[in-house]
Amino acid sequence: MQCTAPVDGIVGSYTGNSFALQATIAALLGLALYSALELIVLVFSMFHIYSGLYFWSLLITALLGVIPDALGLLLKYFKLAPIWIPVTLSTGGWAIMVTGQSLVLYSRLHLILRDQRILRCVLAMIIVDAIILQVPQIIASYGVIYACHLAFGPFFNTWEKVQLTGFFVQEIVISSIFIVQTVNLLRSYPTRSKRRTNIMYQLLVINLAIILMDISLIVIEFIGLFIIQTVLKTFFYTIKLKLEIAVLSRLVSFAPVVVMNTNSGERQVGRRAQMSNITAAKTVADIIRSCLGPKAMLKMLLDPMGGIVLTNDGHAILREIEVSHPAAKSMIELSRTQDEEVGDGTTTVIILAGEMLAQAIPQLERNIHPVVIIQAFKRALADALQIVEEVSKPVDINDDKVMYSLIQSSIGTKFVSRWSELMCSLALRAVRTVSFDVGGGKQEVDIKRYARVEKIPGGQIEDSEVIDGVMVNKDITHPKMRRRIENPRILLLDCPLEYKKGESQTNIEISKEDDWNRILQIEEEQVKHMCEAVLAFKPDVVITEKGISDLAQHFLMKANITALRRVRKTDNNRIARASGATIVNRVDDIQESDIGTGCGLFEIEKIGDEYFTFMRKCKSPKACTILLRGPSKDILNEVERNLQDAMSVARNVIFHPRLSPGGGAVEMAVSVKLSQLARSVEGVQQWPYKAVADAMEVIPRTLAQNAGASPIRVLTQLRAKHVEGHNSWGLDGDSGKLVDMKEYGVWEPEAVKLQSIKTAVESACLLLRVDDICSGKSAQQLASGGGGGEE
Repeated sequence: MQCTAPVDGIVGSYTGNSFALQATIAALLGLALYSALELIVLVFSMFHIYSGLYFWSLLITALLGVIPDALGLLLKYFKLAPIWIPVTLSTGGWAIMVTGQSLVLYSRLHLILRDQRILRCVLAMIIVDAIILQVPQIIASYGVIYACHLAFGPFFNTWEKVQLTGFFVQEIVISSIFIVQTVNLLRSYPTRSKRRTNIMYQLLVINLAIILMDISLIVIEFIGLFIIQTVLKTFFYTIKLKLEIAVLSRLVSFAPVVVMNTNSGERQVGRRAQMSNITAAKTVADIIRSCLGPKAMLKMLLDPMGGIVLTNDGHAILREIEVSHPAAKSMIELSRTQDEEVGDGTTTVIILAGEMLAQAIPQLERNIHPVVIIQAFKRALADALQIVEEVSKPVDINDDKVMYSLIQSSIGTKFVSRWSELMCSLALRAVRTVSFDVGGGKQEVDIKRYARVEKIPGGQIEDSEVIDGVMVNKDITHPKMRRRIENPRILLLDCPLEYKKGESQTNIEISKEDDWNRILQIEEEQVKHMCEAVLAFKPDVVITEKGISDLAQHFLMKANITALRRVRKTDNNRIARASGATIVNRVDDIQESDIGTGCGLFEIEKIGDEYFTFMRKCKSPKACTILLRGPSKDILNEVERNLQDAMSVARNVIFHPRLSPGGGAVEMAVSVKLSQLARSVEGVQQWPYKAVADAMEVIPRTLAQNAGASPIRVLTQLRAKHVEGHNSWGLDGDSGKLVDMKEYGVWEPEAVKLQSIKTAVESACLLLRVDDICSGKSAQQLASGGGGGEE
């Protein structure tokens, strides 16, 4: 039997006849419900990994705290249900909402605070306050309605004031710790930053706004406005949760790649070490995720010397980033390995590796042992490589149209895509020039050593060309030497044409004046002898890696011979390969066969303010120079990076003449096939095996996101195509639509795909095997006595 009516007015006398108050109640609670639903959507969209205390505390507070509390108050004040229903909803919702808010505040402390003692004390305070402040309130709420004792009413009103004050003090403590730690963190950087200062003030304003809302609730409670207080309480807590989302976004935008300071001596063991590695790897992958595909965004980086790097090349971006977490460093090393092995796919391999590790998180949360996950990953890798072989096709490397299409697919995502015809021509011509048959059906294509890129600012990019010979940034040693020679005889030396000095310091005592003259005469005779040995073979051009004395220049000029001195060894090797000459180490060892006669034209040209030596029209040159022209040094650097990728693609196809469809077709084919094969995998390995299939979808999904398409719709359609057996269907990175890559003409070297998948899976397995991260002692610590024996 109900003995007392529930408190139902501002001071107990309100009978519900005020339309303004009813409208206020409905509006505030309606806004609270809307905000709670919006919060749920925001939580799922902002968090990439649906785990962790921050994620769950935000989600549960909005879903099981705000929504039941708001619904309960609506049912109660408008008398839409039996009284026990709204009381149960509002009481339970309030308990979850206020404790959940405190857990949200506690969980964000982990982002900036490493002191476990303080964190444990804060958590203990939240638990104790929840029990002490919530239990009496719940008892009083039901006592006011159902118990036949009038003391429950005053106790309810009094304890509610105590409860609000207690939770206010609790939130003040947590917010104060957060503010102090945030300010200390932002001030700890050696250089001042306007952005960090703005973030600091924004975080302070957000926390002060939360405190002011708590104060206003306490004031309203103490003056007896019960209904206004309960409704505002629900509304204010939704605003607090939204402010928490704002705090999270500011911290994420500010947070560096560093996940663990390896200089702090902190040790991470077990699951914590694995999660730390996965988080660091995922962070690195997220940095360059927007750099994949034709619609890739550019990154502008400032190098340590003050120069600007403007690129969307994954390897070029990551090598400029300074990180301290060992897993992040390992990911950057992946990019370097991929670049050295196949020259392309650096962005793909990082994104794939990051997604593989992210997919490992649910497996670890299922308590699947990392060794079991690694075994499943390796099994999936073997099957994935076989699937790539099945969807690939052989290619005729002598077909220019196919090769152009292949190279164009590589540079279609790069800065130089608007000059794709020119770049394809340059790359293919350069690779074919340096290609050398070493016998046994094998080819040697050393683009790093024999295909040099020379960048000269000025002119237009369309003026770039592949020189059928060699160009070096050198001028003749004497102004009267010939600057243009047709069909020259070229002699290459690795020795100086000047008086040979002793290997060590030499002292000579002179007793007579004639001895000094004799010494000078001997020097002249030695230089003259060297020049005569050169002149005996009648070369037109003499190029040496060492110096040429003034006397030697005189003799060579008199003999109508052009000379270049101090040429780099790499340039000398390319000249030898292009002209057919042999580099000679001593002038006395020169033979007629050492003279190079393969060059058709030697000439000196002035470009800008510098002189350049060109050796053109070489007969079957096996070395070349790619001359790049452009408006600025930064643009030329990016063009060179893109051109190197294009040449690497052409080289890979010559070595491994098989092509795979592009546009994410291979990754989706692997994903669909692995999903089917996962059904036959027995035991717990089925879950991590299926996780590899899910991870492979990250490439077409990222392409769709970067193209501005709907990832869910595109992936669903693409998956359906592959289930039907259309393995060549992929995503047009420009429009975001599905196309058949066979008809669209987008192909990639199979070697790049195989290397990307192997590197990504193997690196994920490597990081998953790590269960302990600790910092070694520096040389300074060892020198100071920290490197003693065991304790």
